[in-house]
Amino acid sequence: AEIGPLSTIFLFGLFWLAITGTLFVFCVLGTLGFVPFKWEGEIASWYVPVLATAFTGAFAAIGVLLIGIPMFAILKSQNSVHAITDARIISVFTGYGRGIEAVPLSALNFIRRRDRRNGTGSLSIGYGITKDSDDDPRPLTFDWSGIPDVRRAERLKRENAKWVR
Repeated sequence: AEIGPLSTIFLFGLFWLAITGTLFVFCVLGTLGFVPFKWEGEIASWYVPVLATAFTGAFAAIGVLLIGIPMFAILKSQNSVHAITDARIISVFTGYGRGIEAVPLSALNFIRRRDRRNGTGSLSIGYGITKDSDDDPRPLTFDWSGIPDVRRAERLKRENAKWVR
């Protein structure tokens, strides 16, 4: 099985949160007085555990965000409807982050299919190129997941794209 980018983010987020979350809990316990904070053998001033809690809390929040990113993507994909017409590809998103994305079929660059054993799968449809912060080219894509008959969907997209060109 292939590990996708969202799975990688989730796994790294779990690792990150396991480390920073543990430190954060100990800092909170030190701030509340359950665990003594010692500095050079003596009990530290009250602001040392407070500063340590604030510092580690920021890193623990990053771990929570890393775990939440794939969850948000899953929720968004469950509230999505995709369509292909004779002229364009359309994605409609409902719920939080609702909107419509439409691209003419003549703009398609590539279609990449990922199959599962039961015939379902996902499509990644490239429709342009943009530059990232390092000025490297990055493809603009629609990523459609959970397609019941992914082979048929890919065939329809390829046939319609040929018709337009």
